[in-house]
Amino acid sequence: MPFSISATAPTDGPRASRARRRGCRSSGVKKGMRIAIIGVDDEQLIEESRACGATVAARGAALDMIFFGARTSGDLAKLASLVTRIKPSGAIWLIRAKGRGATIRESESMEAGKRAGLVDVKVVSFSDTHSAEKYVIPVAKR
Repeated sequence: MPFSISATAPTDGPRASRARRRGCRSSGVKKGMRIAIIGVDDEQLIEESRACGATVAARGAALDMIFFGARTSGDLAKLASLVTRIKPSGAIWLIRAKGRGATIRESESMEAGKRAGLVDVKVVSFSDTHSAEKYVIPVAKR
């Protein structure tokens, strides 16, 4: 079941435009990319991705990027199947709750990424309530 992420960025005006550009740079979403958003019900993420020039695809393979929301440790097993949906140069952002009530620790996320054959390249504070780790296929395996 998808989860929502509380929006902390402004939604209109000049500050919103700057926030979207920062979001594009930090996530790596670029014009012309095909991305999927799985397990995250966040209209702002969809709108910001489109504002960066990306196409949000519900299905398919050969994706440039996947934003994947994981609620429980059991969700981490899905990473391996997501790898087959990205281009060799693609990326998967694993989004998970942060803080004391978090059900997935960063170390669990990293271990799951390794089991799926991925390497972690970036960790960011996705929102006030969620963190995200960026995983890619190792260069030697592309």
